[in-house]
Amino acid sequence: MVYVVVKKMNTRSPAAIRRRVSPAQAPGCSVVVSGETGVWSAISPGSGSGAGLGDPRVSGLISGSTYDLFWDGHCFKSKHTLFYFPATLVAFNQVPVSIWFGFHSLEWKKEKSYDLDFSDPSWKEKYQEDWNRRFSLPHITDIYDLKPRLTTFSLKKNRTDGGSLSADKWNGYVNKDDRALLKVIKYASPTSAGAECVDPDCSWVEHWIHRAGPRKEIYYEPAEVKAAIVTCGGLCPGLNDVIRQIVFTLEIYGVKNIVGIQFGYRGFFEKGLKEMPLSRKVVENINLSGGSFLGVSRGGAKTSEIVDSIQARRIDMLFVIGGNGSHAGANAIHEECRKRKLKVSVVAVPKTIDNDILFMDKTFGFDTAVEEAQRAINSAYIEARSAYHGIGLVKLMGRSSGFIAMQASLSSGQIDVCLIPEVSFTLDGEHGVMRHLEHLLEKKGFCVVCVAEGAGQDLLQKSNATDASGNVILSDFGVHMQQKIKNHFKDIGVPADVKYIDPTYMVRACRANASDAILCTVLGQNAVHGAFAGFSGITSGICNTHYAFLPITEVITKPKRVNPNSRIATKKSPGCFFIATRTRSPGLTK
Repeated sequence: MVYVVVKKMNTRSPAAIRRRVSPAQAPGCSVVVSGETGVWSAISPGSGSGAGLGDPRVSGLISGSTYDLFWDGHCFKSKHTLFYFPATLVAFNQVPVSIWFGFHSLEWKKEKSYDLDFSDPSWKEKYQEDWNRRFSLPHITDIYDLKPRLTTFSLKKNRTDGGSLSADKWNGYVNKDDRALLKVIKYASPTSAGAECVDPDCSWVEHWIHRAGPRKEIYYEPAEVKAAIVTCGGLCPGLNDVIRQIVFTLEIYGVKNIVGIQFGYRGFFEKGLKEMPLSRKVVENINLSGGSFLGVSRGGAKTSEIVDSIQARRIDMLFVIGGNGSHAGANAIHEECRKRKLKVSVVAVPKTIDNDILFMDKTFGFDTAVEEAQRAINSAYIEARSAYHGIGLVKLMGRSSGFIAMQASLSSGQIDVCLIPEVSFTLDGEHGVMRHLEHLLEKKGFCVVCVAEGAGQDLLQKSNATDASGNVILSDFGVHMQQKIKNHFKDIGVPADVKYIDPTYMVRACRANASDAILCTVLGQNAVHGAFAGFSGITSGICNTHYAFLPITEVITKPKRVNPNSRIATKKSPGCFFIATRTRSPGLTK
């Protein structure tokens, strides 16, 4: 359900918003709202001081998740924006309103597991009980009656002989009841920038998650453990760093039998792909190069076949390094192991340069990808600036989330237009992107455009084809945009020199930078700590600057996406304009 909150706005609203346009410039606009008591209605153009601004045709109070917005005399579609129109054009309960209003849209949904009555004084307690249930971590004691033993892990003594630390007074362990707070901002209003609310009033609710790290008690005998590592999906900077650290940490616990599964889940069933023995000596320097030491692949056999292989190989711990799809696969393996009552801990490590894993501050490889993308953007900038009416076009990765495109654009300071999947836009017409590019060429003589691979898919012919991981194969918007720009400027008789750069594989096949390498190190360590603590069906990530364990079932519910109303999305470096948030030329809309 979408709540549209109404409040008075500052009279210092941009003059452009007050500019008078004819009703013809805003055909068919409507605003679908809910959450207010009363009925909004339109007042005919020509009445009051707002005469000539057009008729927004505000609808009655009905629920809806998609609606048209009326801004600056133009009609466009969006789900997240801040928009204005003169209130002399509308009436509330048949009473004309004569002040400026702003409608801030907040998309708010009840989670499927919630059925809360917010008028109930105890709704917060019920909500938090359900939250704690959802974010409890599956444990092998759920199916096995096991007693823990003292850990063999200590960075202080660095013991690898499997001995007990009963006499060790090192206080470096995480208590099983330690929690980290997932969200720390108390939003005073749903209209606050980036507000995330549970209820319509945006009440403060605590969201606690399990703190990651070594426990003082473990549920496996290290000398008897066989641990396996598998890397799935596409390449990502830092894969080798994670593999290396998992092996190092397993050896600190005292594990001797460590193997790598080659080429993703395929290594469990493909004939000829043998286990790769791993040790400190084998992996010591693999972090010095990009790619995956074990190899990667998409898709795989049926879950039952993979678990058959795990059972036949007598694997006790499986570490799955991958993105959303690989996490879903890891969770399916975990569930099948529980169904068969196998004492196997399945622990995932989130890997995606798209940075689209839910709840995570960031995933490893993202910083490196943004850094590497600077080379492509800078090249596009130089090419565009050096040509007469030059237009540089860069396509970056981001199927459903535009984090790489957004961050790379902001950090470069050289991007004029950034298009991301989270926000719809039009290419043609008076309010389209092409018109804005015309304006940029007129104003500065060149421009640079950055697009995420998942942007503009609604403008292209859709395909039902999927890759081996089950992902829908996207149409190539970068190539489409390149051709569109060429054809547009040819049609209007304006010369334009378009240079298209696609660094997709360059940004992911490189070695991890320093910040990603550190993140990989801690994630690899925590994955092993989680397995020895007896957890299964979990993933380890950094949440609100703290390392935490999360149930895989929660992080795979949907991808994390850019919030166009967030403060980072609305920042603008000199020369950088985001289609997602604001306009710079007359008439341009989302």
